[in-house]
Amino acid sequence: MQNHTATELTCPACGFPESRLRHSLQLGCPVCYETFAPHLATFLPKLHTDTLHKGKSPATIEALIHRIDALADRIANEAPHSPARLITDMLRQQIRTQT
Repeated sequence: MQNHTATELTCPACGFPESRLRHSLQLGCPVCYETFAPHLATFLPKLHTDTLHKGKSPATIEALIHRIDALADRIANEAPHSPARLITDMLRQQIRTQT
């Protein structure tokens, strides 16, 4: 294990040092999130293009329609008269009328 300077911030629960965070961009335990909270914003740009999570989204509306179609087909095969099938059919119709 490395020797850490007395002034280096470390997690009180697992002993994870800030220097290791800088190199690995990982944390050691849940308490690390609280311990290093003030410093995490400086490391996020290295990992992501933004500091807010926006989720994944299809590149185009066509990709979204394709995903809905695939889901509707799967539902139709499993339960052709289910409420889920009716909902996916309605969604499919709405998306197609908006494009």
